[in-house]
Amino acid sequence: MADANAFRKVADAIRIEEDVKIIVVSAGGKTVAYPKITDMLLTAYTKIQSGESIKKSFNAVFERIKRLKEDLQLKLNLENELMKIEVGANDPDFIISRGEYLYSLMFSEFIGVAFVDAQDIFKFCGNGAINEEYTCFKIREKYRSLGKFVTGGFYGLDDSGKIKTFSRGGGDVSGALAAKAINADLFVDFTDVEGVYAYDPKIIAQKSPIPEISYTDLENMAKFGANVIHPEAVRILSVSETNTVIKNTFHPRKRGTFICKNPKEKYFAAAAKDDCVYIKISGEINVKNLLPEHGRIGVLCKPNELIAVYDGQIDLSNELKRKGLRVETDSSVTVFYVSLSDSTSRFIESIKFKVKIYAVFQVVGGYIIAIPSKERKIAEETIRQVKNSE
Repeated sequence: MADANAFRKVADAIRIEEDVKIIVVSAGGKTVAYPKITDMLLTAYTKIQSGESIKKSFNAVFERIKRLKEDLQLKLNLENELMKIEVGANDPDFIISRGEYLYSLMFSEFIGVAFVDAQDIFKFCGNGAINEEYTCFKIREKYRSLGKFVTGGFYGLDDSGKIKTFSRGGGDVSGALAAKAINADLFVDFTDVEGVYAYDPKIIAQKSPIPEISYTDLENMAKFGANVIHPEAVRILSVSETNTVIKNTFHPRKRGTFICKNPKEKYFAAAAKDDCVYIKISGEINVKNLLPEHGRIGVLCKPNELIAVYDGQIDLSNELKRKGLRVETDSSVTVFYVSLSDSTSRFIESIKFKVKIYAVFQVVGGYIIAIPSKERKIAEETIRQVKNSE
């Protein structure tokens, strides 16, 4: 909800959806005049840490929030809320959570629905993981006492009483937990796109999104570059088997993409992730256990040879460098996830003749294919050709 117009559009979209129970609000997005509000808050925090005054650091943030309040003609005591932000300016999680807090507070007043601070219902464990069971209990408890309510996504409270945030895009996780908690008939994820596309529509033009996709395919696509929804949210929705639809906030009457356990049709879809690492180790000893597990995307073991692909840079064990072992690496690798459909084998056979393939891993729902990043565009052109021929 980037500006007042977006607030009105979201309100209209909610009115279209029948029997809405819980509304989870994200912080304002990018506008012509401003970047995303969370990015603005991060910038302010960085300036404060480098010695700039708190008031000066927050000037742009406060100006944007005040303008939005005026455009929406709200009565909210914004000065008091902004003073609280200044007091907590040295706590990074508190600072970046204030976007969701303020936008949900303002949206609550705008549509006349009760407000619940996310810190009162979303609870984190000491290790930083969300406490799903307790969170769902708190959400149900709040819903039973208030009925319909508005809350913020992306943040909650840890067991020491401090604000804790999810990773970026974590508002989806908050929404998925809310849907799970009250056993919702449907979770509607309003975004800035029409639904889930077979590939990034900014790279490959497509007439329309996929009508249906499985939880597994969507979770894999989210893990490997598709930014339409947080992968942890998909996991939660999959476990609870919550019917889900992804829609465009500005075109709420369009169908969007439905997510379910077993779609009627399997659609060819793909996502890509850069900055991965390829490792090939040759030698006469078993080196499988010498490779770290953290960040590992996949491993292929052959006689006297091991191939591994990692999400990000890793430190190889000194054991790998001892005499007799040959190590080949590429730290500029792109990994594609490709869903399983009638077109998948055709795609894989086609790119074999066009790009260097480091590894192909079969996973639940499809395949993971690792190639040199410099050949990514060739693979994307093949995806375009496959989609055009369907």
